[in-house]
Amino acid sequence: MAGTPASQAERIPYLIGKLTIPDEERLTDAKTGAVSEGLAARNELIAIGEPAVPALIEALKSKDDWTKAYALEALGAMRERKAVAALIGVLHGAGKPWIRETAAYELGGDR
Repeated sequence: MAGTPASQAERIPYLIGKLTIPDEERLTDAKTGAVSEGLAARNELIAIGEPAVPALIEALKSKDDWTKAYALEALGAMRERKAVAALIGVLHGAGKPWIRETAAYELGGDR
């Protein structure tokens, strides 16, 4: 990717910024089945692993629901112990029901 940071540590903030789905991309994805930028960023953060956990926990504070959902999914996939308290916080928070359901699913153990 031209103009994007190269090292994993440099890529984490860039990828966190991509954890969303712009409205026009939602329409494209529904029609084409293409992987969204947000989903691709989530997958790369999962591959980076533990070094991305603090930034993903911080992303749970976002006002954007898709950012929160992708961060929850990434943290759930990583199974990092230090993320459990943050996932529980979302589960018991005042957010939208589907965000709390995502947190519950990601806390659910083996899949």
